[in-house]
Amino acid sequence: MDKKVMRAMYGPSLTEVVLGAILSFAVGVVLAALYLIFKPVEVVKQLPPADKQVEGMVYYVQGTENPAKGQQLLRKQQLFIEGSSVNFTEDELNTWMAATSGPPKKPAPDATASLTTELNFRIRNGVLQIGFPCTLNLLGISESVIIQMKGGFRKEGDAFVYEPKELYIGSLPAQRLPVLPGLLMKKIYSAQQLPEELVTAWKKLADVTIEDSTLKLTMPK
Repeated sequence: MDKKVMRAMYGPSLTEVVLGAILSFAVGVVLAALYLIFKPVEVVKQLPPADKQVEGMVYYVQGTENPAKGQQLLRKQQLFIEGSSVNFTEDELNTWMAATSGPPKKPAPDATASLTTELNFRIRNGVLQIGFPCTLNLLGISESVIIQMKGGFRKEGDAFVYEPKELYIGSLPAQRLPVLPGLLMKKIYSAQQLPEELVTAWKKLADVTIEDSTLKLTMPK
């Protein structure tokens, strides 16, 4: 019997129903992800009390940048390059980043994302947060969003690398997407222009830990 007649008599086949359901689900997931990615994030100086937080709102708490608290920064940088163990506060890290960041790289015309070269660090309760603005170009939509990551460090090969445990792209909790954190870290590294002596010193580290609100870089004894 002709397929068109069969379809008219019995409706779509089981395969067509399943494929249609899968496509509908996929479209729904993509639309939901785009909605969360471009949903505004509330930028605050400190997290509101639990009873004052808006349900469903993602907050971004920026790390402090007080040059007055970073007076020992240059000395610590030199000690680190020379092979000594040093401790950094978020004020020192953010002052350092502000002083070394150049203008953002111009993205390629077909780029899906362009990153600022200036990162913001926040250290609380043994966790390092890295946040930065990012311009995303997705499905014809171009919008600036905030990316924020929280985590610590682990040894990979001959160097310590930052390992996010929590990752938000805009308001989208993306930490369950295993490939994404690695891709983002590569994008961040490519956007930075660190002096060779700092890269060399970093590879010599025996340990990298975060204690309370301090980043501790320990050199071999």
